[in-house]
Amino acid sequence: MIHVNFITTWNIKCGIATYSNFLVDELQNFKDLEIEVLPITQQNSKSPIPFLKMVQSTGRSEITHIQYQPGLFGFVPYIPRFINWFINYIPLMMFLLKFWKRNKVVLTVHEFVIESIMDRLTLKFLNLSDRIIVHNREMAEFMIKNGSPAEKFVLMPHGTPEGIFLDKEDVKRKLGLSNKKVLTIFGFVHKNKGHDMVIEILNSLDEDTVLLVAGEARIAEHKEYYNFLKHRTSELGLDNRVIFLDYIKDEDLPVVFNATDIALFPYKWIITSGSFHMTLSYNIPTIASDLDYFRDMKERYECLELFDTGNKEDLLEKIKDLLNNRTKQEHLKMNCRKFYKETSWKAVAEKTAEIYSDLV
Repeated sequence: MIHVNFITTWNIKCGIATYSNFLVDELQNFKDLEIEVLPITQQNSKSPIPFLKMVQSTGRSEITHIQYQPGLFGFVPYIPRFINWFINYIPLMMFLLKFWKRNKVVLTVHEFVIESIMDRLTLKFLNLSDRIIVHNREMAEFMIKNGSPAEKFVLMPHGTPEGIFLDKEDVKRKLGLSNKKVLTIFGFVHKNKGHDMVIEILNSLDEDTVLLVAGEARIAEHKEYYNFLKHRTSELGLDNRVIFLDYIKDEDLPVVFNATDIALFPYKWIITSGSFHMTLSYNIPTIASDLDYFRDMKERYECLELFDTGNKEDLLEKIKDLLNNRTKQEHLKMNCRKFYKETSWKAVAEKTAEIYSDLV
């Protein structure tokens, strides 16, 4: 039996928590694995104690799998703010896990940037990991360029849940959208996700075309952008065509996905996206920015259309073309099925379990 300590956010409104829930559910089907979730409960802690307790609760010579994003592991409060340096407690955790607990460490990097000498210091400790899982080549290349050992990297898809298919006309009627062409932007609202760009061009589309904003502002600092979107919607006279759904309960998600004719991801920046994977699991024709992550998905699976990042006119033309091209829609839907088969949570769990086995 392989015991794995799984450090992550858990059962909260958070993309990494959702990711971990799906992955752990699948890993628990493996009879030779014992997964123990060690939840991160104090993301903003100035004290190292919550993180030391997590390390203390691990056994010696076990496997610890950490879901890493810089903002999840507190911050050291003793650095003057004017220096604009930030460091969290992951270096301390990595040191203790490797040299005190003698654990094999698997690190899934969801986000990492280098903006200061402290980030470079953090990377040196992240490099103590035995395996580093990333979801796209760009992240691996960036970390390797900055000193991470190339042989430790494993490129793994994000993971795609299975879609629940409902009758499109029924769900549109339920949402009061009968006879409407439905565009949807899924996921938490953030200024990097380009909602404003779509709102600006909506008046150039047929009046029966509506936009669903299927998500809320997850943290307070994103609320200002969310309020701006609502204000701009009113300014443009689009209150009846832009529908803000706020937070959607899990049981209601299939209704929104099945009502969608085209999903939009007009992002300005991305590493990976759980919302994108979930969208494709519903075989939804999708248009996304021409960023490395989406370009890689298009090259590998031909499951989406791209537009020039930040170019409203190009996005408008791509939406018009796809709305009126049933052949292209069906082609994308067919390739979404291939995408799901190769990136399902079952497939991701199998690959993750292989990593654990190789480290024993």
